[in-house]
Amino acid sequence: MYGTMNMIQALLLFLCGLSMVAGFGMVGPQHGRVAARPGFVSTPAPMVGFQNQQATPFVRSSSKTSLNVMPDTVEYGVELVSGGAMACILTYMSPFGQEHSRSLASGLERVQEDIRQDTKRKLAYYAAKKQAQQQLLVLAQQAEQEKTVALTAAAIFEEAKVKVEQEDMVDAANKRREEQEAEQERIQEADRILAEQEAEVAKARAKRAIAKAKSRSIAQKVNTKKRSLATKMLQSNAKTLVTSTAILVESRSIELKVEAKKRSLAT
Repeated sequence: MYGTMNMIQALLLFLCGLSMVAGFGMVGPQHGRVAARPGFVSTPAPMVGFQNQQATPFVRSSSKTSLNVMPDTVEYGVELVSGGAMACILTYMSPFGQEHSRSLASGLERVQEDIRQDTKRKLAYYAAKKQAQQQLLVLAQQAEQEKTVALTAAAIFEEAKVKVEQEDMVDAANKRREEQEAEQERIQEADRILAEQEAEVAKARAKRAIAKAKSRSIAQKVNTKKRSLATKMLQSNAKTLVTSTAILVESRSIELKVEAKKRSLAT
């Protein structure tokens, strides 16, 4: 800020000196006259401390001619620059100029110090920024590594999970197969027991059938014997009946004969 103000003051002083030189004609090959540009009129100008002439301002002339016209505008520029340099020297040699130079030097030192401090701050900022960028890069790399590790762990976990699920499926299938085999064995055992029971039942039925057949045979034999005995009894009874009937008939005939004789004797 101070440096900027000092630079503005120095520029103003330079412009003041330049205007003094240009206005009073302290320099130039015309010796007391300011070079006029084409289209302008130049009159003798007083020089402070050197000439006692009255100055008139530049007046634009309507004519195309002018006094003291320089053949080349470069010469006018050289005079202007020379006057500015002399104004700077005079300004610098004056007490105000020296004070201003010291102020300008101190302001320049302050500006340089501000520049150095700003440079330090910028360097510190860039160093901190670079360090932060490096730290961010390291953190990003660590995050990427952690992400890779996490993805690897997730892949391993998924693989292990799939493996465990497959093992569980295999175990479940084996368990179901074992249960089916056990159930098949129970069914086979039940079929065997049922077959044995059916065989026992068949044996019992066969034994009952044999017993029935034997009892039937015995009954038939008994019945046959009974029938033969009954036939014999009937035959003997018939004979007895015939004999008894014959005896009864003969006895009746005898009784009838006796009664007939009695009646005949009675008569």
